[in-house]
Amino acid sequence: LSQDSIQTVRKAKSAQELAAAQQQLVQANQLLQSIPPWSRHHATAQKQLESYTTQSQRLAGILTALNKANQAAQKSLNPPHSVQEWQKIQSSWGEAIAQLRQIRPNNPVYPLAQQRLQDYQLNLAIVTQ
Repeated sequence: LSQDSIQTVRKAKSAQELAAAQQQLVQANQLLQSIPPWSRHHATAQKQLESYTTQSQRLAGILTALNKANQAAQKSLNPPHSVQEWQKIQSSWGEAIAQLRQIRPNNPVYPLAQQRLQDYQLNLAIVTQ
């Protein structure tokens, strides 16, 4: 499941694919948690559990950004909007951008994050204008 998740993340082009990868990690974690303390594999399972939890948290970060951006895009549909509504949309784009900037180059989702970062910065500039 972990290897499948890694492959899914590397090929991901959408939030749905990243969510599927995160779900694979959740399933792997559930299986690892079921290994009893008396098992000779328990220590190894705990190390893997830590690693998979970290990977899942990394995916949660980009998923949060993608969801925030999706909300901003949905809110911006069908203008005209009030100034207050545009400010909320602007804030949502800014939050998505801030989340994406936290993703480090060693994260497998970094290329996708950089691509989306450019798109979101353009959207923010348009809304700001």
